Amino acid sequence: MIENIKLSNFRKFQHYSIRLRPGNILVGPNNAGKSSILDSIKILDSCFKYIKNSRIRQISIPGKGVLDVFDIPESAFPFDMANATYNCSDDLAVIEFRHQNKSIASIHFQPGQTAKFFIESDNGRLNSVAKFRTAFPVDLVIIPTLSPLESEEAYVTDETVRRNASNRLASRVLRNIWYRRNESEFAEFAKSVEDAWPEVRLRKPELDHAGDKSYIRMYFEEKRILREVNWAGFGFQAWLQIQTHLRRSGQNSILVIDEPDVYLHPDLQKKLVSDIRKTFPQYIIATHAVEIINEAEASEIVAVNNNYQQARRIRSDADYRSIFRYIGSGENAAFARLAKSKRVIFVEGEDEKYIRKLATKLKMSHLADPQNVPIVRLGGFSEWKRATATAWSIRNIMDIDIQITCIFDRDYRCDEEVQKFLAEIEEKEIKCFVLSKKEIENFFLVPEVMHRAVLSRIRARQADPDFFSEAALIQLLEAVIADLWDKASSQISAHRISHIKSVNPKLDISNIITENNTALSNARKSMLKSLSLVSGKEALTVFNQKLRDSFSVNITEFQIIDLIDERVIDRDFLSIMQNLNKFCALKD
Repeated sequence: MIENIKLSNFRKFQHYSIRLRPGNILVGPNNAGKSSILDSIKILDSCFKYIKNSRIRQISIPGKGVLDVFDIPESAFPFDMANATYNCSDDLAVIEFRHQNKSIASIHFQPGQTAKFFIESDNGRLNSVAKFRTAFPVDLVIIPTLSPLESEEAYVTDETVRRNASNRLASRVLRNIWYRRNESEFAEFAKSVEDAWPEVRLRKPELDHAGDKSYIRMYFEEKRILREVNWAGFGFQAWLQIQTHLRRSGQNSILVIDEPDVYLHPDLQKKLVSDIRKTFPQYIIATHAVEIINEAEASEIVAVNNNYQQARRIRSDADYRSIFRYIGSGENAAFARLAKSKRVIFVEGEDEKYIRKLATKLKMSHLADPQNVPIVRLGGFSEWKRATATAWSIRNIMDIDIQITCIFDRDYRCDEEVQKFLAEIEEKEIKCFVLSKKEIENFFLVPEVMHRAVLSRIRARQADPDFFSEAALIQLLEAVIADLWDKASSQISAHRISHIKSVNPKLDISNIITENNTALSNARKSMLKSLSLVSGKEALTVFNQKLRDSFSVNITEFQIIDLIDERVIDRDFLSIMQNLNKFCALKD
């Protein structure tokens, strides 16, 4: 097993190291260096393959002494080495692998020059390929880029099969591979396929002579219909290839696979992790897939960030949950953006869709762009500690200096409770806004805009808009408030009493009730103030019910947003939107 990889002046890394365990699932945003780490392993694999028929020589390596060394030409590597150095420099690049037996395999290279491959070991001179292999006993199983199977796969020689079975051309000989395997091996392979596709029965490949040419056919039966594997979708073809590569494992095998989620349905991604764990003593997977991450053990997750000098491993189940509960589990796409922007906005419920839509309407381009700063669902007041836990985890585990802004609904809370909450959360270095109305939907209850939205819907039905006057709208809204007021007022009173008693248990409840009743009575005199206190979600639902009953139309939040502008939007809410846009526009 490889215990450590050290990279110097290689690809994304000037100086970087990663400690490996049996299970290693590399996570991080695009361009963080995950593929560069896998490429270093591919280079090691290329070196071991090349030395099979090469001559060894003794030379002096600066800082190492005289060692047995193989010269490796650039043509032996699986990709162009001209840009394989950090910032495309001409300086020496060094890749080192430390085995669990303490041997160190090293590759030294510079663009345009022959690379040097050597192993430092306590086993004396390593003056043969066999001694190299003994000193550093690994069998690298690198799953290549997968491709659709050949529509017509010709029968090829054993040597062609052997040469291509483990490289990017493996898809061209997949049927040939299984044509040559015995019945027992194929039965095991077929079971792994059928476990993933229960309705499928895979048949062993057969030879088909067509004139002077011979082809290999592989059929599967699904719902009593016989099909050639080429007729299946790419997901099925990819699974055939992956399961074929998994069967290359041996005693010292190390599996290397880059982003298997590109090919597979989420359920198959989970099964793949299970299959790999059962088959390989060590594996290294690079992925963005939350399904794979969630299927992994917490200790297997390795955070890769080329801005630092070493990869960071999740240290406990608590660390794992604190990151992936908020970002990995439900916000897989947001994770890469978070690591890139180093900022995140936490909101309640489905607020993101309204914030993005409104930002587009108000020409707040930084906030409107969904590829910029991620907006992640967190929860309400009671969940604010999750924001601080997330901030700590990302800063200390992922080494990302994250900035967090939270937006919470006011709900039915009183001014005193809101102020106490803001004071507590500001101590945690988290910027926080509490909406001045119950929830975000309340800011769309703008009579002028709602009237225009209803008229637009009536015209779309080619009906007479004169049937719906501004007076009719006000009458409907007053009826909505009447339906919801008792619930809202009782909730507001209960929350205020509970909060004030928690601060000062000796206060007379009757005085609190009297103050509440007076405040609520004054609020009820104003339709706009009343609309800010009832549930905005419920108000729109009840409004649409009454609207359909009387005028056979309804309106949506998005239709209201389409008609809204800075002139009519609530000043406090507009200020929050402007602050969020500035937050999204910040540069590191």
